Amino acid sequence: MPSSRPQNESATSDSSHTPNATNDSGDEEIADKRLRQLDDVNSETALSSTSLVIRSALFDEALASGLKQRIAEMRERLSRLAGC
Repeated sequence: MPSSRPQNESATSDSSHTPNATNDSGDEEIADKRLRQLDDVNSETALSSTSLVIRSALFDEALASGLKQRIAEMRERLSRLAGC
């Protein structure tokens, strides 16, 4: 009976079980790829952290501005009520 697996597939699977120089370079390529991915994640994390700090600073600035305006309105109201 003929084998249902193509011949080139069996040759590929047999070579994957024996260590050779191409497997070592493949491992190095995988390690390099993972290191690049980690660098990308670190860069994205740094960018998102920076954007969070900037967003927080903008929020604080807007809040401070709104509170100053509200305090000015309340002082004006107090002066009107004190004058009565």
